[in-house]
Amino acid sequence: MEAELWGLYQGLKIAWEHGFRFLQVEVDNLGITQLLNTSEANRSGVSSLLWGIKDLLNKDWQISVKHVYREASFAADFLAGMALNLLLGCHIFHSPPIGVHYCLFNDGLGTDFSRFV
Repeated sequence: MEAELWGLYQGLKIAWEHGFRFLQVEVDNLGITQLLNTSEANRSGVSSLLWGIKDLLNKDWQISVKHVYREASFAADFLAGMALNLLLGCHIFHSPPIGVHYCLFNDGLGTDFSRFV
């Protein structure tokens, strides 16, 4: 959960710094969306990070954070897998990496891909 929180924090920071003022954030970790929508951050073990995220969410912009199932975000899943082959650190893509176009297209259509458990 901590890695996902850091990703959310960095993503929100980058979006704010680049002037985005209308943002919809989709998170596939229900626990994170619940923590962000309650005052339970003090009990989580990552409270300072959560408060940092909440501070960013309270800036002067229109932003919503909602839970989505991992299967509904094929592009995010693709990028997470791609990250395994990248150097450690923050990577900003100014255009979609090769292979993610197909994922974005299917996400836009609302195509779900079953996950084998």
